[in-house]
Amino acid sequence: GLDATTFTLRDSTGALVPASIDQIGDGTWGLFPHQVFLETMATYTARISGRLCDLRGRCSNVDRRWNFTIAAESGAGRGDTRVPVGFTR
Repeated sequence: GLDATTFTLRDSTGALVPASIDQIGDGTWGLFPHQVFLETMATYTARISGRLCDLRGRCSNVDRRWNFTIAAESGAGRGDTRVPVGFTR
């Protein structure tokens, strides 16, 4: 159920940032902005919202959002971007 309507990215003004969604690991999806380089020191909001279902067909309404800021220099960012190990299908 994750697609461009349920997993979105917005800039600091609330404007939608065009992006593609793709699975990058077991149980892990990535959002890839069409604009490869986002504005440095700008804050963006990622949101997952909508009716999502697991592999067993159990569905629920989800609304999660989080903010992040683009670092001024390459390699200066913080955060854990690793794909989780041991996701059970």
